[in-house]
Amino acid sequence: MLATFRSWWQKAKKPLEIVAVFVGCLVIIALLVLIILVYIFKVSVPGLSGKNLWDWLQLLIIPVVLVVGGFLLNNATSRTEREIALDKQREDALQAYIDSMSELLLHEKLRESGEDDAVRNIARVRTITVLPRLDGERKRNVIAFLYESGLIVKVKAVIVLFGADLRKAGLDFARLENTDLSHTDLSEADLSEANLIGADLREAVLVNADLSGADLSRANLCDTLVDIEQLNKAKSLEGTIMPDGTIHD
Repeated sequence: MLATFRSWWQKAKKPLEIVAVFVGCLVIIALLVLIILVYIFKVSVPGLSGKNLWDWLQLLIIPVVLVVGGFLLNNATSRTEREIALDKQREDALQAYIDSMSELLLHEKLRESGEDDAVRNIARVRTITVLPRLDGERKRNVIAFLYESGLIVKVKAVIVLFGADLRKAGLDFARLENTDLSHTDLSEADLSEANLIGADLREAVLVNADLSGADLSRANLCDTLVDIEQLNKAKSLEGTIMPDGTIHD
């Protein structure tokens, strides 16, 4: 019974809020008409004559509060519902991706596949497609899955992340050593304290990325778009190939 009532209320509350706002607006309009008739045109209305402007304003306070409150409640409820729905869509997309990739790994032998095998192209398309639909934390989950599965290790990478949307990815403290992240968009990503030793970041976009405390030893940053002030915040740049092609001491 409780579940039935909750379901009914979820469906009915928004129309009820709209009705409340509509009724409140009608009340305000009616009071304004009365104010004009009685206070301005001096029309005699039983029980209302003789009221001053402050009396009329007091009469308006309650319906105005009701209308404004109803509007704000409806707006906040709609926004919350949209956020919940969007979060569920993102979670469903992530779970569907993990399930499909696990299937490719276990039954289609993705890890042992050849460079030109169709299964690799399927895996790449699924990865590139799902990333723009995820928030920063779930993008982290995708990268962690690929890393732990040994699919994005440079030289022998099974999935090439060329053009991958990793904007605003939450990769702080992540283990990403020797990964192939070249040609990816990591703008505004959180890479603070990340282990990027030996990572391939050629031609990646790292604009406004947080690199504070990141270990970029022996990483390849050739032609990478990155803020110099962020590079200066890195934990180590020993042996790193810098954006201009020089090797950092």
